Amino acid sequence: MELVYRRATPADADTLARLRVEFVRIVKDSGIPDEAEYKRALSRYFRRGLLRLTLVAWLCFDGDDAVASMALRIDRGVRGYVMSVYTRPAYRRRGVASRLLGVLIEEAKGRKLERLSLHPTADGLPLYLRFGFRPFRTIMILRLVP
Repeated sequence: MELVYRRATPADADTLARLRVEFVRIVKDSGIPDEAEYKRALSRYFRRGLLRLTLVAWLCFDGDDAVASMALRIDRGVRGYVMSVYTRPAYRRRGVASRLLGVLIEEAKGRKLERLSLHPTADGLPLYLRFGFRPFRTIMILRLVP
C-alpha cells in the first residue's frame, strides 16, 4: 500500500500522543511510570498547540495505521523546535522521516523562522546532518536566515 502524508489536525492529537508513547517506550529502558496519564497529557498538549497554532505536525499513514510523526513547535514566532520525531521500526530507512523533515523545513521557511533546533537521538543524527543541522552542545541547530 502507498504511504500517505498529511498535516495533523487537533482531531489527531490522540494519534500523535500514541506515536510519542511508542517512541518513549523505546528510548526509556525503565519504562513510563504512569503511561495512561502520560498519554492523556501528551494528547492535551498536542491538541492545545494545534488549536493555538503554536504547533504544526504531520503524520504518515499506511492505510488507516499511523506509522510516523513529526512536529514543529513555534517559539516566540521566530524560532522552531523540531519534536516528536518518530517512525515505526518497520518503516525506517524508506525515506519517511526525510520526507516529513523536508516538509517541516519548508513550513519553517514559509513562516520566516530564523532557526530550528532539536535534540537528536543517535539514530536520527545522520538524517539531521544531511539536512544541514549542526551540533551545538547537546542540541542541533539549522539556521534558516543567514
